[in-house]
Formats: sequence, structure tokens, C-alpha cells
Amino acid sequence: MKLELNSTNYAVNNIANNRPCYKKGGIKVKGKINKMFSNDSVLIFIYIALMWAILTVVRNNLKFLTDDTAVLMFMNVLWIVILGFGTLALIAVFMHLKNHKERIYTEDIENGERFK
Repeated sequence: MKLELNSTNYAVNNIANNRPCYKKGGIKVKGKINKMFSNDSVLIFIYIALMWAILTVVRNNLKFLTDDTAVLMFMNVLWIVILGFGTLALIAVFMHLKNHKERIYTEDIENGERFK
């Protein structure tokens, strides 16, 4: 199956509005785009949950390695910073995908079709 542009006014109407309108065999690929976005969203939130779980287990096991309060406080601060930056980075990726999903996933679909 070959992807085709929806209309000859594609460049004027859709690039300016950041809304590509590709069709695949006459059927819009909106459902495929939404499915790809859903899969990526689930993966992002799984990564966030895994990051929190793993780093929390490591943090909770630190008390078995040392009794030094300064080291424990430093590791707690480091735990907060790493989780904060990691979580915010993954949420930023999610927001980017959400705000530009049609453009991103249409390009993915087009490139995938090109290499079949």
C-alpha cells in the first residue's frame, strides 16, 4: 500500500496548520496514529513506574549499607533529584508526542511504508 497526499492544497492548508492529512488506500490513518500514540503513552508511564520502583528499592536498601546520617541524607536528596528530573523528562516526551502526534506518527507511517 502506498501513502498518498489527500489534496493538492496539502502544503497550503495542512503544513501551515501542522495537520498532515495522509490517506492509506482511501482510509484515513487516524486510528493507526491513535493506536501508536496509546502504545507509546503506556510505555512512557511504565518507564516512569519502573524508575520509581527501582530507585525506591535502592533507596530503602541504603540503610543496610551505612548508618551515617549525612550519607543517607545526601542519597535521599539525590533520589529526589533523579526521580524529579527523570519523571519530568518522560512527561515532557509524552507532552511532545501528544501535541505533535499527527505529524510524528504520520511521518512514522510514511517512512515505514517506504521501507516495506
